[in-house]
Amino acid sequence: RCKILGDIQLKNVDHLVKTYYHRGKRLPVPSIRRKNELMDLPPRPLIKQAWFYITVLLVFISIVFTAVWIFSTRNKPIDSIVVLPVENLSDNTDQEWLEAGIHNGLIDGLSKIQALRIPSRKSALKYDHSDMTIPEIARDLKVNGVVTGSFHTTDDQVHIQVRLIQPFPNESQIWEQAFDRPMKNILSIYYDVAVAISQAANIPLSPKEEWLLAGSREVDPEAYEAYLRGRYSCDKGTKADLDNAMNYFQLALKIDSTYALAYTGIASVWGLYGQHGFIPRSITQPKYEEAYGKALELDNTLADKGFGVIHQMYRSILRGDWEDAELRFRKIIDASPGNAHFLVFYGHFLAVLGQPIEGLEYSYR
Repeated sequence: RCKILGDIQLKNVDHLVKTYYHRGKRLPVPSIRRKNELMDLPPRPLIKQAWFYITVLLVFISIVFTAVWIFSTRNKPIDSIVVLPVENLSDNTDQEWLEAGIHNGLIDGLSKIQALRIPSRKSALKYDHSDMTIPEIARDLKVNGVVTGSFHTTDDQVHIQVRLIQPFPNESQIWEQAFDRPMKNILSIYYDVAVAISQAANIPLSPKEEWLLAGSREVDPEAYEAYLRGRYSCDKGTKADLDNAMNYFQLALKIDSTYALAYTGIASVWGLYGQHGFIPRSITQPKYEEAYGKALELDNTLADKGFGVIHQMYRSILRGDWEDAELRFRKIIDASPGNAHFLVFYGHFLAVLGQPIEGLEYSYR
């Protein structure tokens, strides 16, 4: 069972060594040819072995991460929704004010549901006419629900189509409904949409939320148009735009002297005049107080629907009482934790007070 292999030069030995091998049942022996092939085979570089194992490890981690992400997003309750800008399907292209008004109305309705986080209109506008997909937008804004909509007007009617899309794990539309109302009843659409979405997303409403979303007054279509045009100008924030907004709010009151929201618009303009330093606060504060007081005289439910706390906050800012203003801000955020508009506003407020890092934290929410 022994066989001589011959004289072989071994490593670190300076002379030939006579070498034998033993053949047994459980001892595999390579042929001389195979032995010679192995002896001539260069060793595998260690760096190539390391890259091989690293690649395998990365692929494994990627598979595990994807599986965990899909599992965590599957059937996850919707708790955050972005309302994308609505699309105007009318032949009338001079309706940017109505696009903004409907967009703001849908956001305002959903913001009354505390279980939902709603990014601000400013955040949503970044994706107007965007090439990004719905899941990409949702991932960018860290939301798990997306509302899209379109509208068109005919005579004194408004037709609004709204959809709720769940972007993960696979994009799917879970609710859609069309709302056709006379323009004087447009406010009821925003609240009906919020209620319908809460039902589609299985979000129970509290008694207070049901009250906030129940019913709405009719509006004069012309006064409402003037009000929305005023809000559209007011959001731009320049002195000229604020002047233009004031004219529209006053026009709304000329059309309907009982239109309380027009007075809230006038109060907002006076507040912004003072906040931006366009007009001395000694002038803007009494004007603000007067306009807001008239709004409450016409509709005392405004104070219960959030305007009261906002009013107190503005009063504190105009007086320069920053400590009280911050307390008012926190009360607003506690009442509407999902309202991104207030979070961004509070972030700006903190930055003005010299707390930019904390302000950014609120703005990024």
